[in-house]
This record gives sequence, C-alpha cells and structure tokens, in this order.
Amino acid sequence: MRKRRKPDNLTILIISSPEKPVKQLSLPRWPLKLMLLASLALLLALAYFSLSYYRNLQELAALKQEQKLSQDKARILRLIISTQQGEVKEIAQELEALKAWAKGVDELAEQVRDLTGLPKPTPTLPSQQETSNRTGFVLKTVAQELDTAQQLQDILTRQSSDLKSLEKALLVRLLRIPPEKRDNPDELRQELALLAAAPTRWPVDVKPIITSEFGPRIFMGKKDFHTGIDIGVWYRTPVKATKRGKVIFAGWKAGYGLMVEIAHEMGYSTIYAHNSYLLVKKGDEVREGQVIALSGDTGKTDGPHLHYEIRLNGKPLDPMIFLSLNTEGK
Repeated sequence: MRKRRKPDNLTILIISSPEKPVKQLSLPRWPLKLMLLASLALLLALAYFSLSYYRNLQELAALKQEQKLSQDKARILRLIISTQQGEVKEIAQELEALKAWAKGVDELAEQVRDLTGLPKPTPTLPSQQETSNRTGFVLKTVAQELDTAQQLQDILTRQSSDLKSLEKALLVRLLRIPPEKRDNPDELRQELALLAAAPTRWPVDVKPIITSEFGPRIFMGKKDFHTGIDIGVWYRTPVKATKRGKVIFAGWKAGYGLMVEIAHEMGYSTIYAHNSYLLVKKGDEVREGQVIALSGDTGKTDGPHLHYEIRLNGKPLDPMIFLSLNTEGK
C-alpha cells in the first residue's frame, strides 16, 4: 500500500497577544514560488529596458554631436566659398587686365610686322569663346583661375620673346636705311615699306656658298663690276623664285646664258642666270619658292653656279643687303 505524501505547505503562526491562542495559517508553497519567479522576471525586464534606454540616450547624444559638427563644417564651408568667390572675382579682374595688355602687345607686334614685312605668327591669345569659358566670372574655384593665369603667363613669356625678335628685325632694317632718312617719319615709313617688299629668301635650298660677291672684281684677268652674287651649286640644282611676281624675260642673254628675270612689287626685279634648263616662260605669274629653272654653266662662266641679282627700278643692288634680313631678322 502506497504511503500518502504530506502536502508541502507553508505554516505561518500568528501570535497577537500572550493571552490569546496562537493562530495558524497554512499556505501552499507554489504560489510563493510563482510570485518569486514573476518578481525576478520583472526585475530582469526592468534591467533590460533600463539598459536599452541608456544606450538610446547615448546614441541620441552622439547624433546630436554629429549634427553639430556637420553644422559647424557647413558654416566653415560657406565661409570658404564666400572667400573664394571674392578671390575668384579679383583674380578674374586681374586676368582681364592681363588679356587686354596681351592684346595690346599683339597689336603692336602686328604693326611692326606690317612695317618690316615679317610673316605673322599664329595668334597667341585664346579665342573669345574659350576665354569666356575659362577666364570669366563663371569659374568656381581659385585653382581654375590660377591655371588660366599660368596659361596667360606662358603667352606673355612667348610674346616677350617675340618682341625681342621683332626688335632685332627692326634694328637690322633700320641699319639698312640711310641715317638722313631715319628722322623723317614719311621717308622712314617709305624705306621700311621698300625693305618689306624686297626679296629676302635664298634662290636655292642647299647651303649657299658665295663664290663671288657684289661689286668690283677681277674676272678672267680683267677688271669687272659684278652686278650680283655667284652662288656655288652643281648642275641641275632647283632654282626658286625669291618673291612672288611676273616673268618678264626667260631665254638666252649674252653673258648671262639661260636667264630668268622676274618683276616684283615696288620696282624690284630679280635675275637668275647661267641655268641649264628653264621651267617658266615670259608672262608667267610665279609664287615665292616656285622652281623656275635648273642651274648650270651657260653663258660667260668659269664653272657651274647661279648668278643672282636684285634690282630696284633697274639699278643693281647688293643682294646680301636683303638676304641678310632673312638670316638675321627672322
């Protein structure tokens, strides 16, 4: 027979006074265990929510700090942008002044080139569209303006070199002008125009060797005045026109052999003699650098060479006066 298990109760004795009997209160233990477990669960829940709340407070504080830093950065950036805009405006104004000055230099150089007859170079200043895109007030950063400033500095450096070359070319031409004509602006302009119209290129592309200069000489045992220069070249060397013009003679001439004479502007003419073959005829229009003959030794010569003359209004001039402009002035 199974032994009956006694109930697991909790007995509470209540003593109100010595005179009264003791009261007993018997309570089962499971409700107390349940209440204890419930209290423990509540404590754990409170601890979890307290920890979560604390973490949320920390994250909120961090977000507020980050927001404050972002606001401070935004204020600093606005200040920098405002400062840069002022700098960009100042730099743009300075660049505009530099461009105006550079344009003036180009105009001065063009006037000198017109006076001296020197060829015009490619433009040094950027186009108007390119300038408005690069150097106007639309630029947003100082770096872009500084880059444009560097480009303008390069342009100004090239212009300085160009002006030095023009100064040298002008000086070379002034030395070719009689001193009495340099003080009169009209005569000076006329003389410069004459030099500008003169043939200045060599009639052959090979390295020139002058075998006989302009002026008095002894030729074949006799005194003679040489009206041009002799350039030592071998047979059939291409002979080129030294200036644009019109052929006024092409054929045989006593002493000169096969000869070509070309008339140019402002009274100039050039003669190419002792050729072996002519490639043009009277009346032809020729351009500068065009091959007009092949060299030889026809006529009164002592060997193959090219006799070259420059005349002004029919008067022979020393070709080296003008050929030296090509080597010294360009």
